[in-house]
Amino acid sequence: MPFRDRVYLDLRRYSRAARSTHRIPWKIKDWGESTVLPKVFKSINRIVPVAGLRYRLIDDISQVTQGLVNNRLVSSGSNSTAQLSSTRKHDASNSLYYSTWFFPAADFAIVVQAYRDFCLRIHESSHYRCDMPTVGFRVGRDTSAMLSPSFDEPMVALRAISTQAQGWENFAIDFGDFARHWGGVPIFNQTRDIPADYPQQVFGSRLTFFRKIRRQFDPENRMMNPFLSQYFL
Repeated sequence: MPFRDRVYLDLRRYSRAARSTHRIPWKIKDWGESTVLPKVFKSINRIVPVAGLRYRLIDDISQVTQGLVNNRLVSSGSNSTAQLSSTRKHDASNSLYYSTWFFPAADFAIVVQAYRDFCLRIHESSHYRCDMPTVGFRVGRDTSAMLSPSFDEPMVALRAISTQAQGWENFAIDFGDFARHWGGVPIFNQTRDIPADYPQQVFGSRLTFFRKIRRQFDPENRMMNPFLSQYFL
């Protein structure tokens, strides 16, 4: 919560026994974060005209929710349903706008403070801010996928989420500028406004090899569209 200068951390340890128990609290948590909070914040945005009061109320609700849900409801059990909220398909009345960038886990403490300053600066200059809390999650090193964002080292993702369409596109562009400055790694289906030349800088020879394999298996570009072609032709 950058405007409260606060980060809530889930400290997790793997337990084989937890896989078959305590799923309901996590489902309630996911339902609240993906459905209830966005609808509540959309309503507040419509009925509270004063921005300062509106965002103070939104942040109060977010802070109370984080304290109650994460500290009381989901202190144990399976988190298999977590992190699905903003990747699901929503109807137009319940849409969430989001963009995800990955940063080296070793730099998390520095990046998260820089992200807080970035949000404050953007709000001061454009009066736009995300009304949903930014979500972060750690991703272990994964070499099984050629374009894995954590191919070289563990990463921490920052996912900016908002219910407000007006101003979002400019925010996503600014967020991308911020992320590239801090060595951010995009993920093609969840990161907004990736410059066409940037993936080559990040993925290097892996992207070159992927393009070669793609041309071999799809010489007529039947699986391409304008969005993919800017990165994979």
